[in-house]
Amino acid sequence: MGILLFLSFLIVGCSNEDHVLEGVTMTIKEGTLTKVSATVVINDTTGNDNIYGEDFSIQKKGWFGWHELQAKESFFLLVGYLVDENGKLELECDWEEIYGELKPGTYRLVKEGSPRGSEKKYVYAEFVIA
Repeated sequence: MGILLFLSFLIVGCSNEDHVLEGVTMTIKEGTLTKVSATVVINDTTGNDNIYGEDFSIQKKGWFGWHELQAKESFFLLVGYLVDENGKLELECDWEEIYGELKPGTYRLVKEGSPRGSEKKYVYAEFVIA
């Protein structure tokens, strides 16, 4: 049971588009995208101490917008990362055990970022699996 204090349960569900973290962009690092993983680059120009965790979710674009992919039960370490002195942070996201291999389509990776003690906000990186 003690190990659960260091783990976070991935929650899938509602859309967070009303809670976008302004002044922050996230892109897929060139040459890192595969059907099971990617490295994201977060560029934070806010000057705030926004904290970014290891957790993420993936949404697929459909006829009526973005839909959260069904994840297996997944856990992430509760680790908080800050951007470097240039406002950048790179994180590898491996979703093979969470979602499996992605089929062709348009997706976006969703990560949470928020100032300490503040409301959760989200950043998105769109990508295509051919």
